[in-house]
Amino acid sequence: MLKKLRAALATSNTSASLSASLQLEEIQSKFLLHKTTFHGFPPNPTCLAHDPIWSLLYIGTSTGQIYMYGTPGLEIKTEHPDYPINFSPIQHLFPMPEQMELISVCENNMLHVWSICDEDNNAHLAIVNQKELIQGR
Repeated sequence: MLKKLRAALATSNTSASLSASLQLEEIQSKFLLHKTTFHGFPPNPTCLAHDPIWSLLYIGTSTGQIYMYGTPGLEIKTEHPDYPINFSPIQHLFPMPEQMELISVCENNMLHVWSICDEDNNAHLAIVNQKELIQGR
């Protein structure tokens, strides 16, 4: 009796896993599956800036990433060009609302100018210029 029960369970498990894999293949053939984006407060924040004109909040992190939050549903995450090879914590963020730009100053004395772009309803931060700051004595 125990052998018959085990055999019945084994055949039902294989048929269930087969039907589940067929359902997954059917779903994948009809839809493109992607990882979801980030949500929530970023880890290890080092600086914060607010743009009162456009109602944007910028957060810089210790890994050199910039998060931009705006109206509900607007969340943008970007990284410096040398991320993750040679990243440096962001020390300061300065929004320039009139030019729709953002200036970031990193711990390695690099100044980056970012432009807020909107191409085909896909907003993102694009780097415009970067300079190394000279240390005064």
